[in-house]
Amino acid sequence: MDRLRQESEETPLDGETRNAGKFAEMESSLPRAIHSQAKLPFLHHLTSYLGAYNPLARPANAEEDAVWLLDNTAYCPGPTHSLLQQRNAQPWQAEYVVAYFKRNSGRKPSEIVAEIADKICLGAEGEDRAAGEKRIAERLQPFMQDIQPARSLHVNIPGVGVKRLGPGGSGAMSSTTVSGLGGLKDGATMTVEAVVSGVAPHG
Repeated sequence: MDRLRQESEETPLDGETRNAGKFAEMESSLPRAIHSQAKLPFLHHLTSYLGAYNPLARPANAEEDAVWLLDNTAYCPGPTHSLLQQRNAQPWQAEYVVAYFKRNSGRKPSEIVAEIADKICLGAEGEDRAAGEKRIAERLQPFMQDIQPARSLHVNIPGVGVKRLGPGGSGAMSSTTVSGLGGLKDGATMTVEAVVSGVAPHG
């Protein structure tokens, strides 16, 4: 997230927390590992700003793309009509957020991982440094890969069927609300899988 956007969305409590924790001091001392946009033809780059209305968007594929399908929580929207409230017929729905990256495009994070591990004092007594560095590397991966705008993802949602998520905009992220998630109970969980095997290893 760029600094201007961070400041515009920061609440007073966020600011107090960042100041108390000396976030700015720590952030300025870390190496920069900013992702970049994969090289696209000019027309594809231009239409990527159309987001979900992009006519040139195409499905992600396992050979070129790595997709992160984020966890979410289903909810029932408030009734819009008294009759619906009487019948308790509000359908479950959920927002699916997807991030699209170019497969195997990231820098090797070994030096950055080691530096972060040192700054958070990883490897103190009772801690497994190797396991900790592996987790840090996994968390850094999305920030070190090229992003893939204008991609979409077809997933199989239990009880719903195949749905198209996306496409992502110029920032290579998409948000799609899917309604009609019938048959759910409070506390239930479900697994959503990509139709194309291997395209969403981090979903």
